[in-house]
Amino acid sequence: MDIEKIIDPANWKLYRDKFATDEMREIWCEENVLQKRLDCEAAVALAQAELGLIPSNAAKEIARKANLNYVTPGACAKHYSQTGHDIISMLRVIEEVCENGSGEWVHFGLTTQDILDSSTGLLLRDTLKIFFHDLLELEDIFIKLADEHKLTVMAGRPHGQYGVPMTFGLKVATWLAELGRGIDRLIECSNRLLVGNFTGAVGTYAPQLGKGRDVERRALELLKLRRAEVCTHPARDRIAEFLANLAFIGNTFSRIGNEVYQLQKPEILELATKFREGEQIDSSTMPQKRNPVGVDHWKGIAKLLRGNALVAMEVAVEHERDPSRLAAEQSALPRSCANLAAVLAEAKTILGTLQVYSKNMRKNLERDRGFIMSEALIYAIAKKTGKKQWAHHLVYEVAQEAISARKDLKTAVLEREDISGILSRIEIDKVLDPGDWIGESEAKVEEVIALRIDRRKELQEELKKLELCPQ
Repeated sequence: MDIEKIIDPANWKLYRDKFATDEMREIWCEENVLQKRLDCEAAVALAQAELGLIPSNAAKEIARKANLNYVTPGACAKHYSQTGHDIISMLRVIEEVCENGSGEWVHFGLTTQDILDSSTGLLLRDTLKIFFHDLLELEDIFIKLADEHKLTVMAGRPHGQYGVPMTFGLKVATWLAELGRGIDRLIECSNRLLVGNFTGAVGTYAPQLGKGRDVERRALELLKLRRAEVCTHPARDRIAEFLANLAFIGNTFSRIGNEVYQLQKPEILELATKFREGEQIDSSTMPQKRNPVGVDHWKGIAKLLRGNALVAMEVAVEHERDPSRLAAEQSALPRSCANLAAVLAEAKTILGTLQVYSKNMRKNLERDRGFIMSEALIYAIAKKTGKKQWAHHLVYEVAQEAISARKDLKTAVLEREDISGILSRIEIDKVLDPGDWIGESEAKVEEVIALRIDRRKELQEELKKLELCPQ
């Protein structure tokens, strides 16, 4: 029995797409993590050879053998069982496979954390390319959905109760703007996150004979990573910030998912996830059910992302380095990346095919018996009388009495001479039309869309500079 498949459902054949994507698995698999560590060793060796610190032939041999054809996870694992140290185990294998004693020069002047942190930068760069690709596709989905429904009238529901009319496009505009903030935070974070560090034991470069900073610059050029301003080992805020940003994005989709979940309830049915009739079965005992499959799962993933972010924030390294952060980061980082990737991939499918029942939105407005237009009535009376607070008191009295008497608002209003003396029957009919009380919804939706489209141009430039342009 393969114990790895027991530990994490992301590796199960059954649940794998709910907790990770194949793309993200390829990035964070053991083989690729090892290869990125080997890439760092090779880059440093080549840089040191250029600067005369180690023999050129040795550097070339190290670079030639620093790949999975020569250094395998299995070979490293054999040494690990003896040494109990991951990087030492990898170095032992490099020494074994390099000819003419070239392996003696590998890892010259470095320390384990140099390789761990810099290889993590490489892994995160590939991870971010996937994230930005999916996030920008989702942004396009939201733009299209908001534009299509900028005039689709529905009930606004503050506190879960009918409030005033709005448009579905305006609701989606809040999704779009929130997602946009998540994208902006993630790209800003990327500027700090995608760094490397080859500073040695405590950040002094001491063994590299005054050439350490130059070696670091050149090696990071080869790896296409930015150079950290100082040794990265003790301060773990970059990882904590990154995981917090993933949690923010997870929260965004938790909120959107809950919105779809609530509005798909049969008594509301204004939205629905696409149902694959004849294939999809949503209950083992209730065959009629059409569940909002997927969106409720996002709420659970969001909790995992928040938990992992908290784990990263709990890391407090003593002095120049201690091993306490390893367990936290090595577990939380790949899991959060995998989990969010699964949410984004599923969200593209679900929200890209979201069913919008505009007729039901209108019917639900009518089911409220006109009370959702109470605010409009207040302002119609206030406009005629110049007494807004008095108008509020009056409409409150009429509305509460009508609700208790099980009357609709229009009937109650027409029975009140103090209102019919202010507003004509034609004016009352107009005031109680939900379509006439969506304010500047259309213009606001268009404004939000325009802002994100304009921001997209800037984003493309920023992604290009960071070499994170989606494939």
